[in-house]
Amino acid sequence: KLENPEEAFYELAWQGRKTLLVKWRKIKITGNDFQLHYQLSAKLFLTDEAGFTEIKSIEDLANRYGKKAAAIKQHLKSQKLSYKKDPVHTAVAALRYLESDSQ
Repeated sequence: KLENPEEAFYELAWQGRKTLLVKWRKIKITGNDFQLHYQLSAKLFLTDEAGFTEIKSIEDLANRYGKKAAAIKQHLKSQKLSYKKDPVHTAVAALRYLESDSQ
């Protein structure tokens, strides 16, 4: 539970050859002294030997895999997954597909 709007924490979303971390943060969107409204914000980061890379779209993730980019996008489309609607689940599904495909 985030008490302070400035606080953030990382969640491990995927652990394999690559690691996917989600940085969760509470953002104040509206409010006054009597009523505050917050929204949870998630930023995704892929970690590997090169360090942290922020993943802002499925293209950011897919393009890191060169020739497999089209296959990743096709797989996500066939599963009816959308990065805009559910970035965490979609990124995890892409990484799971990549790791199962390369075995």
